[in-house]
Amino acid sequence: ALVGAKMVHAFDKKIDEMLDWILEKEALLSVEINCQDNESIQDHKQRQVGLKQDMKAIGEQVVGINANADSLINDYPDAKDHILAKRRDMLRAVEKLDTMIKSKDTQLEQGEQLLEYLATFRELMSWATEFLARMSAPELSDNLQDAVTVHSRHNQLNEEMKLRETDFMTFEQSGQRLI
Repeated sequence: ALVGAKMVHAFDKKIDEMLDWILEKEALLSVEINCQDNESIQDHKQRQVGLKQDMKAIGEQVVGINANADSLINDYPDAKDHILAKRRDMLRAVEKLDTMIKSKDTQLEQGEQLLEYLATFRELMSWATEFLARMSAPELSDNLQDAVTVHSRHNQLNEEMKLRETDFMTFEQSGQRLI
């Protein structure tokens, strides 16, 4: 019985260490994401890569702990409820950590999409401001040749607007997707 208690205690200790490790990872994940720039998002993505590697290692340890739990249950049936409860706590913690990692991945992806959207917005607004300045420049013609030149220029501006129309439509659609 003493050997069994010692084995169950070692199992408990291993689970508690696992739970502590998982809590450390959860603390890292609870840091808010600052989506102000690509650099901060890339920093968070690097941390995510490390966390995913840690999660893989946790998964490998869970397999070993589960096998150990099954063996202990077979060898010491009196401790079955205790062992199952500890294993259940560990599996819940692992599942919660996995959910947190996936949630953070989604937040990072959304942050990247938002930054891309805002960059497109700035580019399109810059183009629109410059385009309006070109369109509103006074161009009254005094003769036929100047009138033909002004007409040709307006046709070029109209073509440029048509080309940009797709960009604005794509921009609007991406905004709707973000919402």
